[in-house]
Amino acid sequence: EQAKHTLLLSREVLELARDRLPGLDALVEGGLRQLPETHAEGHELVPLHGDILDQGSGTARFADHQDIEEEVAVGARAPDRRVVYTVVIALSDGGDTAMRILGQDELAFMGEAGSGVAFRSALWHRTERAGAGVWKLAVFYGYPM
Repeated sequence: EQAKHTLLLSREVLELARDRLPGLDALVEGGLRQLPETHAEGHELVPLHGDILDQGSGTARFADHQDIEEEVAVGARAPDRRVVYTVVIALSDGGDTAMRILGQDELAFMGEAGSGVAFRSALWHRTERAGAGVWKLAVFYGYPM
């Protein structure tokens, strides 16, 4: 059921889509500019992959998790990348949606497309709420291994 409400963008698909989907490159580059550093562990941070989420569906709202789970490609057994930062960007105008990084106050997206947040992927976080029509883009930044 989750697959019906989540579009996984592998690194290859993300790169192709950035050239062909108007506005996507600006969102991915804008997310990169929001990161507090350009390098981690001696490596340049790059966009690794992403997810487009229809959070109007409960299957695309997430309980407590860390995005370091994203370090293993679908079907692979071993990590092939190091995910360091996650950027979540609202794609839809309007709608009631919020997330929480555990131990922090709730972060409400103010109903404006393009609003978002950047955080360390290892931090535990969750979807607090998301109403019908809420779409988000999650981009994972790090480096290939």
